Amino acid sequence: MGLDICLIRPCPIEEADKCDNGEAKTTRNPKIVRTFQKYIVIETDEEYDYGALGHPEFDDDKYWETHGWFSTDDTFYVIDNPDHTGSGPEESWEYIKEQYNPKVLFEFKYSDIPTIQVEHMAVPYQEIGYQRKGANQKFYEDGKWEDPEKCVVTKEELDFDIVNYFSDNPPSQGGWGSFTEYSGISDEERRQRFIDNIASKFIPGETAVMYW
Repeated sequence: MGLDICLIRPCPIEEADKCDNGEAKTTRNPKIVRTFQKYIVIETDEEYDYGALGHPEFDDDKYWETHGWFSTDDTFYVIDNPDHTGSGPEESWEYIKEQYNPKVLFEFKYSDIPTIQVEHMAVPYQEIGYQRKGANQKFYEDGKWEDPEKCVVTKEELDFDIVNYFSDNPPSQGGWGSFTEYSGISDEERRQRFIDNIASKFIPGETAVMYW
């Protein structure tokens, strides 16, 4: 577990790197898709049609502010406490029930939920730079790792990140994921690693930095 930093070059799908299964590597990151529209491809997924369950409230974000869900291999539970939202094996669900006793409001077997074909826009890419971890605590405190658009597409954004997240380690409370970072790395080493592995190879308009 931990931060992966990738420098990618969006490209036509026939030039993209390949996954282990032979398919082209792509990203659906909304910011990447908006920035590199000329390379967009359409991917189709089979997804559960939760709308067919007859509960339109599930589509309202406010509903999930006061309710939670848990998903096992074969069952989807809607519960009365958002603090215990998650997924895992049946043993994890049994532990949550024993420790917190959430009220189950709805229970659905996945085998009973219909599926639909959903199209998504994606951008194929080549990976031209990589770094494992190496951000300061402020990176996590600012929620950069949790941001759904966690990427850099301009030189201005990259320069900002170098100064704020890959140089000095200012006083910070950290944030989700901060506990996974390297310890004992100096400010200069943090900065130089990021420049050598990522920033020095960045070309505005042609590449992007992804924080996984």
